[in-house]
Amino acid sequence: MIFIFRSNNPQQSERYYSFTWGNGKFICLDANIDYSIGSDQHNWMLEELQCNDRQWLFMFFHQPPWTNAWSADYYIPFTTYYLYQGNEDMRTDLVPYFEQYNVDFVLNGHSHCYQRGELNGVKYIYLEARVHLHLILTQTAILQILTLKFTPINMYASTLQAIQRHM
Repeated sequence: MIFIFRSNNPQQSERYYSFTWGNGKFICLDANIDYSIGSDQHNWMLEELQCNDRQWLFMFFHQPPWTNAWSADYYIPFTTYYLYQGNEDMRTDLVPYFEQYNVDFVLNGHSHCYQRGELNGVKYIYLEARVHLHLILTQTAILQILTLKFTPINMYASTLQAIQRHM
């Protein structure tokens, strides 16, 4: 299967885009450029969320809004990612819209771990950084994702604690 990056955004770039596949709509954001409220990317995201006509809605981007795990330097004071807990600005600029527009799944990488959990109806899945998100977008993987149990009890405790700290 060949994946062609879309360029259906105001900049006509491949940095963020959306596509549909079967009963799913997939919205890819670029968390390394401005996604704050009022930015081109944020406004585009809102338009994409508002015009969703599919059963399943997936968002994916690199850095997660919450996490509590990293590589060994997570535990080493005075390092860049010491006790890294995710991107706080995403919690105000993105997460409320995921909840408002009933996003089913948010897929992230960045934290070198696997975590999953649910908060306010949105299911979050974090994959080890070496696993590229586009590789999980196969029929089999999507079916497996849709059948996972997402309750706080199934969530890794560290992720649950990180989410509860920011509620």
